[in-house]
Amino acid sequence: MRWLLLGRSKSVSKGQKLGRPAAPRSIDLVWDQAQSTSEAQERRHAALDDKTIPLLAFGIAFIAFLRETPGTELIEPTVRDELTGLVAIGLLATLGAILPRRWMRVPDLTRFIEDANWDPSRLRERYLRNYATAYRYNEGVLKRKFRWFKLATLMYVVALALGTAFTIWPRA
Repeated sequence: MRWLLLGRSKSVSKGQKLGRPAAPRSIDLVWDQAQSTSEAQERRHAALDDKTIPLLAFGIAFIAFLRETPGTELIEPTVRDELTGLVAIGLLATLGAILPRRWMRVPDLTRFIEDANWDPSRLRERYLRNYATAYRYNEGVLKRKFRWFKLATLMYVVALALGTAFTIWPRA
């Protein structure tokens, strides 16, 4: 991995000229692994996005239910307002999970095309760092989205549990 960080080899054997060393022998394996890891990360991102839209719809429907549905008069108005506040926090958290739309893709296609005449192993070596950078960036995006998603889910579950509890066991 030193070659990736330093950009050139430190060791030079007899008769080898200093200059650009040959690409590591395992560059194809590393490149394939970087590609598959990047694709898996993108699939996780898409799956999380697919789950946030129904979560948003649930939050909107929950607020509409709390505010407009006959039968919610069983819940005291102050409790109903508190439940609405919890669901509103859940809605904001859901938006927090939806809104980070930036996603780093590698390699940059225009630069990749510009270097199309390069030897394939050299090209892979050159752009492999981009995969590492994109992976770190995208993991941060995924972690933030997932934290917001968990907070939204928690708020909805708490509001649903409290709403059910106050409907079944109203205050005396």
